[in-house]
Amino acid sequence: MLSPSRVSGVVILTTMAVVLAFAAMSIASRPAYEPGQIIAKVAPEVGQVVAERQGEVISVGIASLDGRMERYGVHRISQIFAHKKSELAFIYQLEFDPQYDSKAVARDFAKDKHLLYAEPRYLHHTCDAPNDPRYASGFQWFFATVQAPDAWDVTHGDSSVIIGIVDTGVDWNHPDISDNIWINFGEDVNGDGRITGIDWNAVDDDSNGFRDDFYGWDFVGSDYNVSETSALLGTHAAGVAAAVTNNEVGVAGMSWNCTIMGVKVSPDDSSTITHGYEGIQYATDNGAQVINLSWARSDTASAFEQEIIDSAFAKGIILVAAAGNDEVGNAFAPPDTCPLTYPAAYSHVTAVAATNMTDKATDWTFYGSWVDVSAPGASIYSTLWDDDYQFRPIAGIPSTSAACALVSGVAGLIKVTEPNMNSDEFEERVRTTADNIYDLNPTYVGWLGGGRLNAYRALMNIVSVEEAWSASREIPDGYALSQNHPNPFNAGTTISYSLPVAGNVALKIYNVRGQLVQTLVEGMQPAGEYAARWDGSDGEEQQVASGIYFYRLSADHCELTKKMILLR
Repeated sequence: MLSPSRVSGVVILTTMAVVLAFAAMSIASRPAYEPGQIIAKVAPEVGQVVAERQGEVISVGIASLDGRMERYGVHRISQIFAHKKSELAFIYQLEFDPQYDSKAVARDFAKDKHLLYAEPRYLHHTCDAPNDPRYASGFQWFFATVQAPDAWDVTHGDSSVIIGIVDTGVDWNHPDISDNIWINFGEDVNGDGRITGIDWNAVDDDSNGFRDDFYGWDFVGSDYNVSETSALLGTHAAGVAAAVTNNEVGVAGMSWNCTIMGVKVSPDDSSTITHGYEGIQYATDNGAQVINLSWARSDTASAFEQEIIDSAFAKGIILVAAAGNDEVGNAFAPPDTCPLTYPAAYSHVTAVAATNMTDKATDWTFYGSWVDVSAPGASIYSTLWDDDYQFRPIAGIPSTSAACALVSGVAGLIKVTEPNMNSDEFEERVRTTADNIYDLNPTYVGWLGGGRLNAYRALMNIVSVEEAWSASREIPDGYALSQNHPNPFNAGTTISYSLPVAGNVALKIYNVRGQLVQTLVEGMQPAGEYAARWDGSDGEEQQVASGIYFYRLSADHCELTKKMILLR
């Protein structure tokens, strides 16, 4: 029998072997292409095409091509080599609505018999990548998976965007974190831009309610230090979200240059979160634009906790929370459902589940129709307390923390390019731009949110091609339940759904306790596209309270559920 130390060594070596196998991929696999453009070649027997505009619609007089152009909002067609008399004259550039993924659009056009080929306009890059050693060696494989290098071509983040890590603390002296750490200059007494002995005066110099909170606050520990001790979780999450990047040290962070605000909300040497909501309020009051919540509990909703979330939402802050962990060893596995966890299931919070290197749900992640997106959360290498680094989760200790932090890092990037985006808008953005991984997770359909996070598509707002198809098919080829619109809503909202075949259909509304609130549709319907409207009332025609509600489409051999938010 192997000793515990030998077992630990085997686990580490196995993880290293798998990670190193991804090394080449993490550096080389950057499939970037121009948004809103494809290149297509018309078959010579078709001849050169002439585009005519009829209102907002482009037509070339070929029904199959015209249908595809309408589907994706093609607004311009131009010859690339108009001066050529060779076959190069049959090559065209098509420009369309950039919300649709160029590669997926090209695949659709390539099916048309009138075209010889269709493909994206690929982008090429100079060999400029983060020089952090553990990124270059492939330890941080997950960045390539979520297409982070392409997102970094758009922005490297900015120190003006503050990500609050409300957790077990952050090692603010870590060599891979210190340059990105938030400093409260309101406590810088002599205004020299540094925290020195004269600033430690035990006075609340900026009148924010906390004395000498230079780098954040410790709500539970014995001093003003926000560094963690043996809990180890906060520093790891901080590194995933915003480690100092391209500094020739350690690891890269998702948001490169965004600022880290450490808020310690657990006792020393403990991973139990006791003052999480005081921590959220601190981050809210002191300028955070993104708040990372890598912790969870399952029980009932709390009015106090939702109120604190609402306070952050009202200030335009994006809140991201881990879906939680099945710590008793796969007790919840399909077809079983997981309980709701908080704060992930609260209104205005993006709930994140965890996937592994092969885009499959980890066997310890919580999941459900209340999850918004999934992200890599297994074998994640990042910073650790006391100037160290480590893969997490470690053997036997599951954690959706890293997946949550990865999404928070993307929120930081988006706050640079779209500073007014709120938490609900971000939730919708990452859901609709995620990569569909349900073919790899057939027993989790509808329970991993929109799919696995795609940082580049989220930043550029490139929705999946499935979204385009669902808007134009006369007879759907599958069941579909769309996100209600608007969401959140007040006076009323519309729910759209698709039926590929006729059958008995029910569309019902439930509250977070699973109680039936309202039945919108019940009976036989033919195949087609449908929409139903809910005015926020129950079966007694009484208006229901603000909160999270679920709507469920039940049809023959199909059941789909989504979350919506009612705000009075």
